[in-house]
Amino acid sequence: MTSPDLADRGPRDTAARLRDLLAELEDAAPAPRSDPQADRQLALCAEVEAILRARSAVRAAQQGA
Repeated sequence: MTSPDLADRGPRDTAARLRDLLAELEDAAPAPRSDPQADRQLALCAEVEAILRARSAVRAAQQGA
């Protein structure tokens, strides 16, 4: 997920997506690196990180304004 993708979503959509991602990660069984499931889990983590970084940037911008 890229920053423009995040910008297109409203705060509620982003929060809902974040909850969905975290639930999916929570339900996932640990997978060895060689397992294709591990790639999926890594992609989910990257998306969670992108959302959290974008939210943090918005908060920082709001506090600086």
